[in-house]
Amino acid sequence: MKLKDYLKDKSLFLLADILLVAALALLFYLLSVGTMVIIFFSAIVLACLLLPLIIDYGRRRKFYHSLLSLFDALEEKNLIAEVMEQPNFKEGIILYDILKGSNKAMLEEIKQYRKAQEEYRGYIEMWVHEIKTPIASSRLMLENHEDIPGAKGLCEDLDTLENLVEQVLFYARSNAVEKDYMVRRTNLKDIVYGAVRRNANILIEQKIQVETFGLDREVNTDGKWFEFILNQIIGNAIKYGRREEPKIQISLRTKPNAVLLDVADNGIGIPSEEIGRVFEKGFTGTNGRKQGKSTGMGLYLCARLCEKLGHGLKISSEKGQGTTVTIVFPESSMFQ
Repeated sequence: MKLKDYLKDKSLFLLADILLVAALALLFYLLSVGTMVIIFFSAIVLACLLLPLIIDYGRRRKFYHSLLSLFDALEEKNLIAEVMEQPNFKEGIILYDILKGSNKAMLEEIKQYRKAQEEYRGYIEMWVHEIKTPIASSRLMLENHEDIPGAKGLCEDLDTLENLVEQVLFYARSNAVEKDYMVRRTNLKDIVYGAVRRNANILIEQKIQVETFGLDREVNTDGKWFEFILNQIIGNAIKYGRREEPKIQISLRTKPNAVLLDVADNGIGIPSEEIGRVFEKGFTGTNGRKQGKSTGMGLYLCARLCEKLGHGLKISSEKGQGTTVTIVFPESSMFQ
């Protein structure tokens, strides 16, 4: 609180003080009181009126300066009511009570919102598990009746549907991933081979060559979540692969403080002006709009889950030459 702001706020009070002192001085003058006596009594009265203002300004300035400094230092601004000290003047006490009441109301609102979010998340998870049963039954039926016209195309549609359903499940869980994942020593080769097997049918059908190098290394991760991440990356490599001699290379590189898993394809690549936006939620880009099958959620979920798991995620690409997605496992995630 600046002095000029305080004086401006007290301007009516100060004007009344000046008029009071002037009136007293005029009264003493009319009563033929000596000049020195008038000055003395005017100074006494003025001091008695101004001293409480000076004390009040110092008290308020200390409180508000401390409050603003505390507010600026807080990372979670909504906690200001919990950490501020109760002031010793009436207006400050009123402000303190209002902030306390507002914070309590906000916490109640957040509690209700979280409850609703948990109920919605629970419903989505139940729906996903329920819908997986008819998908699996339909796939089994088609595999047992491959001679049915269009069976192959239906199997591909079921694969797409299952991938979208899985995206829904992992998106619903991504807000509370810490409650659902279990980090343990995991061999990268097992996860990579599992993700490749999930895409085996379409890889074989499109004659996509898959090469792996040096994957026999253990890191600290959650196998289920990381396989989902890899499945999304491999799915993109398949979707945006080239028609002639398509290839996907999955390899491991070691640095002094990290292990890097590269998933590279020789597909159509990503325009340079779009490479910085591929992890944005809902961003499909030029390639996605041409394909007409992109949701813009795959890489967004990969980035979000990698962040939760403590992994890095980078992407590099050259239009017409291919794309490389790199997952970085920091030193704390590695096991020798």
